[in-house]
Amino acid sequence: MNSSPVGSTVGETLINNLFSYNPQTQGAIASIDASVDKNIFTTITGTGFGNTFRLTIEQGGLFYQAAIPGLPFNGPNDATNPGYALISATSLLAASFISFDPTTGVSGSGNPNFAGTTLLFGLTQISGTSGTGTLTTQYDNLNIVLNSVPEPTSLALLGSALAGLSLIRRRRRVA
Repeated sequence: MNSSPVGSTVGETLINNLFSYNPQTQGAIASIDASVDKNIFTTITGTGFGNTFRLTIEQGGLFYQAAIPGLPFNGPNDATNPGYALISATSLLAASFISFDPTTGVSGSGNPNFAGTTLLFGLTQISGTSGTGTLTTQYDNLNIVLNSVPEPTSLALLGSALAGLSLIRRRRRVA
């Protein structure tokens, strides 16, 4: 759960040091699938609150986030978005993530290296609203799937199998 006063775009970044992946020893990442159940409630009146799941990666002391939009949230008594809502994305590439500074909220243009050093995973909540009060977000069922790059030996075996099937088909045509 994340609860913070509003009035600035800076929020909180939560990284789980136990959820780490080292592409150099475990294999490069081709893409990432991610989902979370997110609940928002607030004492702030108004409309147009952002409802974005920001999957976050820390790599080498730098932070990167992919913004995955959810349903809009329209204030404290929003009947169109009650309770937890599933927010998800599939096939996120390294280019889907942009660098950012969690202390200032400033984004950059860098991307993580899915074949580089250890990646730590978490999420970021950015307030991004104006007014006074408290914006509270709850997250549940965070699911992150790392899709690996096929190993060269697997690709070679696949190529050999396809070549073998091609020869069998040619022999049958000749006969």
